[in-house]
Parts: sequence; C-alpha cells; structure tokens
Amino acid sequence: ANVEMQWAPNVWWTGSLSKDPAPWWPGPPYVQSLCLDGYNDSTDPDWTFTEIFGGSYDKLVALAPGKPIWIGETGIDANKITATGRQKWITDMYRVIATDRFKAIAAVVYFDRVGEGRHWTLDTEGQAALKATGGVMPEYP
Repeated sequence: ANVEMQWAPNVWWTGSLSKDPAPWWPGPPYVQSLCLDGYNDSTDPDWTFTEIFGGSYDKLVALAPGKPIWIGETGIDANKITATGRQKWITDMYRVIATDRFKAIAAVVYFDRVGEGRHWTLDTEGQAALKATGGVMPEYP
C-alpha cells in the first residue's frame, strides 16, 4: 500500500484535559507508527520535555513495542517563557531525545505558529538552540 497509518493522541497526565487513549488503540496490525502532540505552554521554563511527554511515551511504547514514535507537534509559548528559558527547553529536548530513554522517537515536528493568544514560533533563541545541537536528531534504530 502507498499509505501508512499513524495513530496520534495528545499527551496526557493526571489532571490534564486529555484522557488515556489506550481504549481507542486500533492495534499493531493497523498502525505503522505512533505520534504524540504536546507543548510547553506553562509559565515554568523548567517544565521539561520528559515531564510533558514521558508518561504518554511510555504508554505508547507498551502498546506498540518496536513501532516508531513521532513527536507530531511540540512548541514552547514565547508569551510565557523568556528567551533564555526557550533556548534551554529546546536544547534539553534534543539532549533527552538522544538518550536511550526516548529511543523509539523517530522524528520531531516543531509547531511554528502565532495565533489564538499563543506565540509558538521558533524565534532567534530557538534557532540558536537548534544550531547548537546541530539541528539533527539522533538516528532512529
């Protein structure tokens, strides 16, 4: 087939609006890859990539061992977090994705948009952080 199925829930955690999507998981025969969407829209620049994605990522790995996982949308709200905080967050994201902790991550898509009271663009500080990491994700196994 020339089309592959990707299953893409939002991240979830205790107290979040998103709910654990496991009851709707169609199963490995029907899905070639999985995806998570999550953002740092907190006023806390220390809210890490691992805190946002970790629990949901672990659940997807358990549901579909060996399947690649994409980060389909992520970003950090420039209206809430300083330039230094955004640069730190993006650098940390690349650092932790390069570890075995997140070895199933095959791709990351940065949500670059201004609208609805949010400023997700990858500004000068974010671009500097990407350049500092080489802007290259670790190779997917």
